[in-house]
Amino acid sequence: MKDKAAECRAIVRSPSPIHLTIVRATSHRESPAREKHVQAIISACSTSRVRVSRCVAEMKRRLRKTRNWAVALKSLILIHRLLREGDFILQDQLSVDTFTRGRSYLNLAGFKDNSTALTWHLSSWVRCYARYIDQWLCTCRALGEFLDGRSGDRSTSGLVNRELLRELSALGDLLAATCECLQGAPRDGQKSSPVVLEALRMVLVDTWQLREEVLVRLEDVRERISVLRPEEAAEFLSAVERLGAQEQAFKVLMMESPHPASLAAWEFAHVTERLRDCLVNVKESLKAASGFKSLIVWRPSEKLIEKKGLDRALSAPEALPISKSSANSKEYKRNSVLPLILL
Repeated sequence: MKDKAAECRAIVRSPSPIHLTIVRATSHRESPAREKHVQAIISACSTSRVRVSRCVAEMKRRLRKTRNWAVALKSLILIHRLLREGDFILQDQLSVDTFTRGRSYLNLAGFKDNSTALTWHLSSWVRCYARYIDQWLCTCRALGEFLDGRSGDRSTSGLVNRELLRELSALGDLLAATCECLQGAPRDGQKSSPVVLEALRMVLVDTWQLREEVLVRLEDVRERISVLRPEEAAEFLSAVERLGAQEQAFKVLMMESPHPASLAAWEFAHVTERLRDCLVNVKESLKAASGFKSLIVWRPSEKLIEKKGLDRALSAPEALPISKSSANSKEYKRNSVLPLILL
């Protein structure tokens, strides 16, 4: 009934069929939009800037007025697809409000569907997906291009070190948003809505394009290592270590994901292996270039202290190394009065 009422209002409000198509593509049904509706919107938004502006305004109105999780999620998926598949005019109109008035473009931080406990839980993931799209737009702005897979090979050799570091940081922010989006997705893969699975598929498609962009910049960093100053190498090392941690988190999430969308990972296994190898090699080279030396923290064992006393135990060669896990444990913090030797 709500969909029928919305279609009637769209017909009365505008004689253009595009408004009716948007309503039908973002209906209350818990299924992905029909492909013919999506393609009709893309075709209609490739003619003139005026028509594109009206189409974008209608999608904004539809997204911000609804309190239904399915309508909101289908609207976000539609925006995501238009950003990836639409013409430049459409991409520009959709992203123009992202950096105005100091707030996010989608502005769904307060969205929630309180109909049932399930819809309340799904609303949290709708907000998470909206934050991901916002971060995708921010990253595209930092790179100066849309990550839609249509830009072809792009060389970064003309960038100065500061610009290259900024782009690596922006890509790291997007990878972090990807991990947050996958981690917050509903965990019951058997009962997941087809709309949720479609959104996850869109996120994963973006991820492989993102990893290709990271690879291009890591290769450029590797070529510059010999001419980097130690402080510059240290800054790049920090960015690469962050990317490595996020890559490891992404790997864990993909292994634990119960969703069928994660099965698409095998198609991009070669990208995954190349990225991990490149991260390890660049990290080691940057450590050498920055003069990085690891700190080895030692703590004598309790038996050694009882046997030789504290002073002699601290200088004993059989002192035990402290791992990160033990250094952060409650037992070690209680005994933190013991002095440490940093070699």
